[in-house]
Amino acid sequence: MKHYQLQVNKFLVDAGWELVSIDRDVEWWSAEEWTVVSRREGWGTKIWINFLVDPQYDGQKKESAVWAVSASLSRPKERVEAESGTLMDLVKGHFQAKLEDFVASLDELRRTSSRHIESDANLS
Repeated sequence: MKHYQLQVNKFLVDAGWELVSIDRDVEWWSAEEWTVVSRREGWGTKIWINFLVDPQYDGQKKESAVWAVSASLSRPKERVEAESGTLMDLVKGHFQAKLEDFVASLDELRRTSSRHIESDANLS
């Protein structure tokens, strides 16, 4: 795991998320896809995190060309779909602040997902 991935994972764990799977056999636009599950509010809420590869990259080691991290409540099927979710670029500078904002956005996804589940249950 790369250093920035270790940091992402640490922040996720501290925020009540658990990394349950890592898939490296993914589309060209993702170096790796993580499935994480909430272990706090919204218990069981699942999020897919993708480490997005620069579309201009033409090499063999995709993990060396990651430009952003995306997250969504459903597994993205295309690059554009992954980029339209919660996104954190990895441009140098202010990584810590960007990571804090990214994890806060995931917490908001978790709360939103929990509200949808609760309202669906109330309709039953």
